[in-house]
Amino acid sequence: MIPPVLIKAMNLESRPGAARSFPSPEEEHTHMLTAFSVSAGMVGVCLTTIGLIQVVEHLKQMETLCDESLVFNALLFLSACIMSYWALHHRFRSHYRRLRLVVDTLLMAGILMMFVVCGMIAYSLM
Repeated sequence: MIPPVLIKAMNLESRPGAARSFPSPEEEHTHMLTAFSVSAGMVGVCLTTIGLIQVVEHLKQMETLCDESLVFNALLFLSACIMSYWALHHRFRSHYRRLRLVVDTLLMAGILMMFVVCGMIAYSLM
């Protein structure tokens, strides 16, 4: 919880009835915390899937690019995780909003890449 004095000092307090053009500090903190936890979880999903694909490739005597793609995907999620962790500890600095945009972009790129890899896995198992 951010003290009201800090909110006033940052000039981020919204007036009743006035439209806000940016989220409150609490909303930004919640957003960054969510990005941190989701990206950390997705790193684990990627690593687990890499292991499963290795087992399937060994059993079926086949080669795919899925595991190599998932390594890149895991790096995208890991980058988002590290940057969101860093942003949580430096949230009152001037570059915080740009950092949040980078984290959101990395997270969305990782999710889109995961979608592509899922299609590759489904196609290679047919």
